[in-house]
Amino acid sequence: MIKDVKDLTYIQVLSGMFGFFGMLSPGFLMLYLFKPEFITLLDTSKLILFSLSLTIPIVILNIVLIYSHKDPITEGANGVLMALFASSIITYPSLLLTYIYTLNFKQFLISIFIFQVSFFIYFYIFERKEENKQ
Repeated sequence: MIKDVKDLTYIQVLSGMFGFFGMLSPGFLMLYLFKPEFITLLDTSKLILFSLSLTIPIVILNIVLIYSHKDPITEGANGVLMALFASSIITYPSLLLTYIYTLNFKQFLISIFIFQVSFFIYFYIFERKEENKQ
């Protein structure tokens, strides 16, 4: 097992970290903030599935956005890693606001929506600047 860990490349480690911090961790934190009793009631596999089900729509939305951008950097696995990173940038500030100001779930979803729209606008402006350079 130690040999397997030593054989991992930095891309594999980075992919695992982005997968954890972009998909699994935000869903778990959402459960902890809004339904903490689920953490003690559900077994590990159900908790993982429920956590993933909360964050996968955000990740899929970001994957579609990033792959719609015609750039060689976003092709293949790089686009998925960028989408996971974008998802974490969108969810963690909303989770922090929810924790600090004790927002309800509807307010939390509104903050997610605001951060997602801001990301769309930023990405659109960035794409337009790239087109103007060419």
